[in-house]
Amino acid sequence: MAVRIFCTCGTEITQEISMWDRKTRTVFWMDEHPPLCAACQKRQPVASLVKPVQDSGAGAADIRKKLAAR
Repeated sequence: MAVRIFCTCGTEITQEISMWDRKTRTVFWMDEHPPLCAACQKRQPVASLVKPVQDSGAGAADIRKKLAAR
């Protein structure tokens, strides 16, 4: 049974995905990184491609040090 890959807009993009990606990427990876068709890639602004970096908790450690110093 062949797996077909669709863009978030519903367009089938199975042939646009490389053979390596089709063989190695899991369904769960595709859910986390949804592939886009050429039309959706053009519409998507560059800013939305960059994910914000989450705080590693360094700020919380600084607060604990300040409270401990009191």
